Amino acid sequence: MKLAFCVEDESDRAVFQGMISRLLDLPVEAHPVPYRLRGRSMAMKWAAEIARDAFNKGADGVVFAIDNDGEPTIHDHPLHATASPRCRLCALSWAANVGPLEARGRSRGTRMGFVFAVPVQTIETWLLIASNHPFSGPPELRGQTETDRRRMKYELYGTEAPDGQLMRKKALPIVESFDETALSTQSASFRHFASQVHTLRAYLQSP
Repeated sequence: MKLAFCVEDESDRAVFQGMISRLLDLPVEAHPVPYRLRGRSMAMKWAAEIARDAFNKGADGVVFAIDNDGEPTIHDHPLHATASPRCRLCALSWAANVGPLEARGRSRGTRMGFVFAVPVQTIETWLLIASNHPFSGPPELRGQTETDRRRMKYELYGTEAPDGQLMRKKALPIVESFDETALSTQSASFRHFASQVHTLRAYLQSP
């Protein structure tokens, strides 16, 4: 399976690629994207262009992902009836604008799927849960402030400002061995992501 990743940076790309490979128990290749992404604003800015590029160049799908970073709401589906500009899942879906691509279809009967992920509150939340970190309350309530998000980075990486190499060194072993059921039970945002990933495989394999 070849997927394009519209995410905040290369470390996030490696984490999402590894998670999808483990969820589906198959190799996942990263389709090259035409932009170097650094942060949420750039991922949002180039989401639609990355989707079009992947569509035209034969990727199987695109994964769009940004952190929630303390925003007050997240919907269970990017096309929720009460879509709100304050919801990052809604905003990410609007930015990607994949509707026209879904309507066009592709030649030779090939399919393309889309996954939208917004870890609550950050990708570190998922990784800390997966590493059996001892949270004092619901994990997704951690990281609602910038100070707490820095603290979570310290708890995971040993520093509040890890570089990409350290992030991958710490995160990828967790990704290779996480328990899907346990992580889904403790994180609604991960459960939503995993559901989309399994649906993506079924969609790509259907006639």
